[in-house]
Amino acid sequence: MLEPGDVSAATDVRAGLLNAEIPAPSDTPVLCIRRTVDDLGPADLWELARGAAMTRDDLSRGAAAVLVEGATGAGDLLHELAAHILVQEAAERSPCHWGRDHIEVVRAALYRILTDLADALLEVSESTPTPLDWTVHDNV
Repeated sequence: MLEPGDVSAATDVRAGLLNAEIPAPSDTPVLCIRRTVDDLGPADLWELARGAAMTRDDLSRGAAAVLVEGATGAGDLLHELAAHILVQEAAERSPCHWGRDHIEVVRAALYRILTDLADALLEVSESTPTPLDWTVHDNV
């Protein structure tokens, strides 16, 4: 059974920000979110980001996740500078001028936004008089 926070924790594990084993019920929604976001091209990613009211802070978290995945042992200051540059460029450039790294930053930020939304829905469903019936399987 999914609990609030499970989907976000599973996202952190998948991004390499947390070292833990992911229970299947927590991992399934993360995989569905990732598949959906991964299927989008730059223009559709930008539309979803705008629709989700993505902020620079969200982009910064996405950049941090991308840089952790590709860490080469460089110093923290270099990672911070690289993250800042990626965030600034992704925010200022149109999607047709994004590079692979910009796309990955936006994707990582969207993963986090959508998993936070999933966790919020789980929390709300527990506090309603009639909890929502949450089921998870390969197609949902």
